[in-house]
Amino acid sequence: MESSEYMKKSDSQNRKGFFKSWIRKILAIFFLCIVFIVIGMGIYLSNYYHSNDYNKRTVQRGIDMVEEKIGRTSFTVFIPQGTMETGLIFYPGGKVEYDSYVPLMSRLARKGIFCILIHMPYNIAFFDANAADGIPEKYPEIKEWYLAGHSLGGVVAESYLEKNKEDYKGMIYLASYGTKDIHDTNLRVLSIYGDSDQVVNVDKIKESRDLMPEDYEEHIIEGGNHASFGNYGDQKGDGESKITPQEQWLISADLITQWMESK
Repeated sequence: MESSEYMKKSDSQNRKGFFKSWIRKILAIFFLCIVFIVIGMGIYLSNYYHSNDYNKRTVQRGIDMVEEKIGRTSFTVFIPQGTMETGLIFYPGGKVEYDSYVPLMSRLARKGIFCILIHMPYNIAFFDANAADGIPEKYPEIKEWYLAGHSLGGVVAESYLEKNKEDYKGMIYLASYGTKDIHDTNLRVLSIYGDSDQVVNVDKIKESRDLMPEDYEEHIIEGGNHASFGNYGDQKGDGESKITPQEQWLISADLITQWMESK
């Protein structure tokens, strides 16, 4: 009897030791997976398109640039001279440094548009989709607000717009497209992209037209590509631009301001 009880006790201890060993192995594998994921995310997020140098004196001619913050969201404000009634909140493209859009924002500001350039965490708009929260309230002197975004930034800005339609006059897509059904709203929508753009899915732009409201307008920049809405050089997979980035910024600014003034 004593021998039988000893063997049972020994078997029980062996089973416990076996399970403990497997639990330790599973925890070790789980920990290693977490480490690899964190390292992978760090590598992915650190690899982004950096802004090219620009002449700050030239950029700021005729406008003021101010750095602001609401909660955790930081942004650059481009303040025109004279009367301001129209404001634009801009979401940068995915994995593109926000400074890349300073030249475009400054050109819009010189045309009288009060511009807000959001600084996205890790340069990806998905990490702060609600970045526009509180901005219209902070600047009550602005009568009408528009949301805008480049590439992925346009998709994320639209997702925010869908939940806050009453606060905005419309939406501007730069090399981007809509995924939300807003055809039954009073929103104004403008889409601009280049005919040399090889990054944006043009078929998706065409499909999205059915989701757009009646006041929808689309412009194709002849010779323009994907990256030249910003100031970050060439983008992988993009087509070769037939015009300079400076020309694309100027054309874009003209199209946007003319469209806003045509309301």
